[in-house]
Amino acid sequence: AFNSVIYDRHSDWQQKLPSMTAKLFSGSVEIRDEDINFNEEIQINVLLEQVDLSELIATQQVEGLKTTGKMSGSIPIRYANGQVQVLDGEMRSVEKGKIRYSTALSESGDLNEQLKLTLDVLENFDYSSLNSKIVYDADTLLLKSSIVGKNPDIKNGQTINLNLNTEVGLKGAIEVMRIQSGIDSRIEKFVASKTTPNTKQYFCQ
Repeated sequence: AFNSVIYDRHSDWQQKLPSMTAKLFSGSVEIRDEDINFNEEIQINVLLEQVDLSELIATQQVEGLKTTGKMSGSIPIRYANGQVQVLDGEMRSVEKGKIRYSTALSESGDLNEQLKLTLDVLENFDYSSLNSKIVYDADTLLLKSSIVGKNPDIKNGQTINLNLNTEVGLKGAIEVMRIQSGIDSRIEKFVASKTTPNTKQYFCQ
């Protein structure tokens, strides 16, 4: 769903965006009540609701990693000088979930004790909360995650707190999704059929 008005005010292009909603990984992404001036720095807040963690993780094609659970949050996006940035974004789990990560690396004798313990914990980890801070700059998405949960096979199943920093190849994942969905051609077709000029205002609904 998309509802927007684009208008020219004294050669100053602006856009009112009451709402835009799309499906994303079995959940949704939404923008609400934003006013955009294309001649100025653009800042919008993107809301995420009930995003399936397993589908998000699958875009990174990490062998041996399986997850369950859903995430919600908000991502403030800044666009200036041709660059996109995300500062102080956040996502949080809305239900309990599982992390199952099996890798031959855990059998290596060269691992330090802390990394070995982390890999052992993640082999069978049931989390009660997962919170991630999000930063995106220079085509790198960094997730700083705090995870609380238990592995019944480690330390008698007592509560464990993990802090994980993860770099995600977001740009590559988006390119793959665009190609697979054919979304570019569908957007062009939609805009061509719905956009009507009227006294320097353009309506698209």
